[in-house]
Amino acid sequence: MDIVVSPRSASNSNDETALSVIFRREDGDVFDANKSFYAHHEAGNTSVPFNDVLGGGAQWSVGSMTGSWLPDSFAQFAGFLTRSDDVPAQLFWWEHASDNSGTLPRIAMTTNAVASVGKDIYLTPYARLAITPNEFCAHPASPGQATSCTAVRAIVPSNGIYRVRGRARDLDNRDQYTDGVRFTFAVDGHIPATRLISIDYPLPSGSSPEASLEGNRLWLKAGEVVDAVVDPEGGNASDSTGLGLCYECEGDGTASVVNVDFTDTGSGSLSANTTRAREGYSDWLTWNALQPGSSSSATVEDCYETDGTTRRNVSVTLARTSGAAIAAGSAATGTALLDSFVTSSGADDTYAPASYFRHPPQTGFA
Repeated sequence: MDIVVSPRSASNSNDETALSVIFRREDGDVFDANKSFYAHHEAGNTSVPFNDVLGGGAQWSVGSMTGSWLPDSFAQFAGFLTRSDDVPAQLFWWEHASDNSGTLPRIAMTTNAVASVGKDIYLTPYARLAITPNEFCAHPASPGQATSCTAVRAIVPSNGIYRVRGRARDLDNRDQYTDGVRFTFAVDGHIPATRLISIDYPLPSGSSPEASLEGNRLWLKAGEVVDAVVDPEGGNASDSTGLGLCYECEGDGTASVVNVDFTDTGSGSLSANTTRAREGYSDWLTWNALQPGSSSSATVEDCYETDGTTRRNVSVTLARTSGAAIAAGSAATGTALLDSFVTSSGADDTYAPASYFRHPPQTGFA
């Protein structure tokens, strides 16, 4: 494979090019939003959602959202147009927005097979970084608007364990005119899969206006979704963001999962908590109750799997060398799973609220 840098015009006077090349072998099938979007539109199609080039039922969509913490607000773009830009280069864009007038927020991709840059490019005014082939250009609206964010949505094809990867970079990176990039994943309409990435200006010395984000392993069912969300930072004036997104399946999702909840005495063998028992599986709600009493140890045996009916030969024990382990609770969050914890009656023990053992929300023990 050759990576070729050719002159942009008949002259080489301004053709200094920064180049970064990575070769990576993937262990499984990789579903790629950018390649699939390009192939779909190059074939003359403009509809969304669109199928992944690998097939197998995997789909993608593009749309707007109220915010990365509110993924239930996803609205698929209904409008489409092919836009052209004038000098210094004749560029054409496939552009999706809420209507056919190119309103914000919007997302687009060039029809060219070469990288392009120029101060008059419509989606990236005064751009300083080239827009690469098959790269999304996401442009959110102003903060606070009902649909201020852009999103590329993955619709997973089958039950499984998935790993999601994304890249975001500021295409308009002049310090005095830009307010950076905000980028995150949101999973199955509920919570971000990982923390938000912000690219803020002025950049620290030696850093780049580009960041990659890799999500945790996600246990998802067929038809559930992962959103790559671009939020506006301070405004929409310079928020042209280059975006890439792909995911791969790392397993078929058939692993047995047992969830354990520390509860107050008397709540039975199964916890009364009904929060999501495994990220991505909204109908897996069963938690086993571990109930410390007045002794130094507590055990829950033959735990139920998350379906609530299948027992597993799994036991979980909480034990102390002295004193008693005691379940307690508070109304700090109003969520039973977060407000229950275990403390001790030992005379030499000192506990502060920050040291309570709490399950992370929507996470199970395997």
